[in-house]
Amino acid sequence: MATIVKTNSGTWKAIIRIAGHPLVTKTFRIKRDATDWSRTTEDEIIRGVYITKSHSEKTTIAKALDRYLKEITPTKKPSSQKPEIRREKIVRKHLGKYSLASLSAANVAQYRDICILILHIYHLPSLLLRGSIKSLLMSTFNFTT
Repeated sequence: MATIVKTNSGTWKAIIRIAGHPLVTKTFRIKRDATDWSRTTEDEIIRGVYITKSHSEKTTIAKALDRYLKEITPTKKPSSQKPEIRREKIVRKHLGKYSLASLSAANVAQYRDICILILHIYHLPSLLLRGSIKSLLMSTFNFTT
């Protein structure tokens, strides 16, 4: 059974104690939100499908990237470290503010689309040049495709 308590700051704290399971708490601005969350969470705990999200809600992509660069990147070859650091800056700029829990497929897809657009813009001059050379050769030598 969940307990809903009003805190000194005026928020509502839901506390769930179920035998054989760790204590689960979360704070809300509205009592109704605390009640709804506690019912849902209790049901998930009893069914065995509850996943603790508190750590992923507090950790941002930027913090995860910092940890990765500190712990994992130094173990790689120096030739692999530089590209990772370069990619990290781009990912941090576009996704760094999101928490791990709030990152969605839509966020990642938007980031992917931006990267593809940047790649096309970067390669546009060479593509235009290749197209110009091809059209020049076709018109000069009467090639048809």
